[in-house]
Amino acid sequence: DERLELRAQALRLGVECTTALVTAGAGGAMLATSPAQRKAREALFLLVQAQTPPIRAATLRTFT
Repeated sequence: DERLELRAQALRLGVECTTALVTAGAGGAMLATSPAQRKAREALFLLVQAQTPPIRAATLRTFT
């Protein structure tokens, strides 16, 4: 259970960090050439790719 919660927290941290990165980069961060945009896509990919039912439930708990 502890590992599951830590994994969910790591996924949330990835999303929050890349959100801050995109926000700091303003509109330019949405360009395909922007490292911030790529990192945001990678964080979202990991969020979706890791979705087993237990991880999904734990991740949803961290966002509420």
